[in-house]
Amino acid sequence: MKAALFLQDVGADGIFRTKQGDLISEPSLRGNVYLKGLLLAESSKRRTASITGKRLKFGYNFSNGQTNRERQALEDAQRESQAILTIWQHVLLSHTALVPDLVEMLDSDEPEYADVSMAEWHLREAVVLMIKDHLLGDQFAGKWYYAGDEGNRVSLSPCCSEHG
Repeated sequence: MKAALFLQDVGADGIFRTKQGDLISEPSLRGNVYLKGLLLAESSKRRTASITGKRLKFGYNFSNGQTNRERQALEDAQRESQAILTIWQHVLLSHTALVPDLVEMLDSDEPEYADVSMAEWHLREAVVLMIKDHLLGDQFAGKWYYAGDEGNRVSLSPCCSEHG
């Protein structure tokens, strides 16, 4: 019964469906990768279903794609990443409440999630703007963002240091 997604008992908010594929948030199915509803691979504590070798935070059902020789994943990491981020982009158009989940994965250092692997190449402008709006929203009012490499270059000018 694990082999077919449609046989799984999933709550109303457990799967977000798009024409490009499905984002699976059901806790018991997170980490699993499906192709057209059939299980390609499932994650465990010791291994990930992602071809990238990185841990998946969510599960995915790809609506199309070619598998590798072992039929355990999509052809390569580039295609898997593109497929996952395409699903996210389409889900976020109608479920903006999931933007914080995407931001959390993008901001995570440990572990780096396969869900956002290669995001810098595959995220579209509309999603980047959603992320920006989230980060500049009321919940982060008064926060200041900077790149990690800017930390050693930021200094107060003499006029500012005198005034505290």
